[in-house]
Amino acid sequence: RVTCFGFAPPPVFCLDRMENRDEETVSRIEQAVENCICYVNDNDCVPHLSLSSIRKLAHELDIVDNRTEVMSFWRRFKIFWEYEGVPRNIEDALVTKSREKLAKVVGESNMVIPARVLVWMKKNFAGSLQGIGCCPEKMGRLGIFLCEDMVSDHLPEGYEDALDGLVA
Repeated sequence: RVTCFGFAPPPVFCLDRMENRDEETVSRIEQAVENCICYVNDNDCVPHLSLSSIRKLAHELDIVDNRTEVMSFWRRFKIFWEYEGVPRNIEDALVTKSREKLAKVVGESNMVIPARVLVWMKKNFAGSLQGIGCCPEKMGRLGIFLCEDMVSDHLPEGYEDALDGLVA
């Protein structure tokens, strides 16, 4: 029996394509997924990347862009550097419009991380790490979280530190 440990797993597996496969193939896929344990380090962007998450992010950026195109450069500058808060109409539009379901494009399918167990190593407010068991299907649908450490959390050193933090 082979056990697979995955680190920074992208959502690559299409559950909605399983009905087109023969029973033996489905059985092998299910057995392989059953033997996978995957780890996600804090804000790592890769486990959230899929066609649908990128489309959702582009849709949200478009919403913000449509609300700020008439805004002066200096006002956008102040908002960007947090000298001024984000206008309420932008927040409201983003919350309202981002809840709308985008129509699927040709070839798009629901992506999941192929794992029986998915451990999300999240930093809490105190700065220590917690290992949280997550649903691989839901992780693949979360969308991209933009933050300053989304790329650095993907690097091997981040995973080494996170695993050390969990066992400490």
